[in-house]
Amino acid sequence: MNEQKKIRTMSNNNIKANELRIGNLLLDRGDKLLRLDYWDFMKPAQRMFVEGSEVHPLTEDLEYCKPIILTDEWFKKWGFYKDGEYWSMGIFDYKYCFKYRDWANNWAFYQEYTDSPDPKDDGKKYPISFDIQYVHQLQNLWYSLLHEEIEQ
Repeated sequence: MNEQKKIRTMSNNNIKANELRIGNLLLDRGDKLLRLDYWDFMKPAQRMFVEGSEVHPLTEDLEYCKPIILTDEWFKKWGFYKDGEYWSMGIFDYKYCFKYRDWANNWAFYQEYTDSPDPKDDGKKYPISFDIQYVHQLQNLWYSLLHEEIEQ
């Protein structure tokens, strides 16, 4: 089964233009994976990717684009590893961790020191952000923190 069929989506559109940036992943009205490539007046224009391969140029109205629900599959795809209840990735002296919160129906983001100047801080998880539900939200958070795309 391809990645697009495993992705859960929302039935209504919650995406606002001010939440998006170049490089964000979305679904079009036919549930095909899109990567936002550039903005054209009031419409975002994208290159379309299906199973990671570009197929043809497409312009899709934002009102028809759908956010992609963040799932375990996305963390696996991006190279995170399972660390107990968390999806984690170590970068420099930090470990970035995401934990799904059933009661809130979203993901929480934590930072953990792995080589702190104060050894008693090593291994402690500090909450940074909550209410992450969609792939584009995680992409934006990651880019804000590290100034690089999350895709491997």
